[in-house]
Amino acid sequence: MGDYNISKPIKRLDQFDYLKGLGIILVLWGHTLCPPAIKTFIYSFHMPLFFFVSGCFFKPVPIREFVEKKTKQLMIPWAFFSFILFALLIVLYFYATRDFSGSLKVALGSLWAGIKGDESSYVCFRTIWFLVALFEVYIVYYLFFTRIKNLIILSGVSILFYIIGWTLYDKNIDLPYFLDTVLSVLIYFHLGYLFRNSKFLNRDISLLAILLIILLFIISIQLSPEVDLKSNRFPVYLLPLSLSIVISFYYVFIFLMDKCNLKFLKVLGTESLVLMGLHPAIFEISTIVQSKYFNNSYWVGISIVIVSILLIHNFSKILYRYTPCLVGKG
Repeated sequence: MGDYNISKPIKRLDQFDYLKGLGIILVLWGHTLCPPAIKTFIYSFHMPLFFFVSGCFFKPVPIREFVEKKTKQLMIPWAFFSFILFALLIVLYFYATRDFSGSLKVALGSLWAGIKGDESSYVCFRTIWFLVALFEVYIVYYLFFTRIKNLIILSGVSILFYIIGWTLYDKNIDLPYFLDTVLSVLIYFHLGYLFRNSKFLNRDISLLAILLIILLFIISIQLSPEVDLKSNRFPVYLLPLSLSIVISFYYVFIFLMDKCNLKFLKVLGTESLVLMGLHPAIFEISTIVQSKYFNNSYWVGISIVIVSILLIHNFSKILYRYTPCLVGKG
């Protein structure tokens, strides 16, 4: 592990789409009615999974091209989804109060809070905080990657940032725009890059790896406290645990690729950004319907996830065809 070659082309691998597909299903499930133990397990690795996969496909290009590309892929969709959440917040408050001017004031207040960096902003950071944080991770990693010519040193820098990020949480120091979280998750991004360029990429899975997943599942439920990567509340010991779970699932998908039809997971993986940005709207409406006509049931939560995926999948076809720039395509 020494100097790197930035000219090496990056080839898309299905197993990474499967990982993102699994990840976005867990994101949706974790945001609705879900058993506490399973939710704890989901939160112990689901967002690190996305940073890890993003790092797997990191490739530096000239700085201007890099920033423009990531702005189109992440920040324009973030602005689009923020607009949808802005409109949704108006509708929700108007539904509750029948006061349009008051609803508009609430939505504008949430927007202004987000612009100032308030992490609780519904409009700017409801679930789409990840897009802002990932954009920042890309920029920070790019700046260090293009200046540090040795991956061992870069690994040390990533570990140092991880320690700083955890220290900020431990000292109850909250940086604006998720910069404290960015410091903590940079290591996942870096490890993703190392993994993508390592000899372990195409290894076959063994029975031991499958048993390891089961063991990690049990351990994570027992050990994991309430975690929230958005707020940088992510204990240090979860780094090896969450990374092991992600890589274990990666090898499971390699094992299953030739044995099962996983096309639906690949589709969800390629549409994960749209699913992440649009599911809050469907969930809010579903919550209103559920509170009127259904009891609180974990099966209702699963049903909401399935309905949301089906609706967004079909709507995403329209977005990809007519307005691809709004969802990071084209």
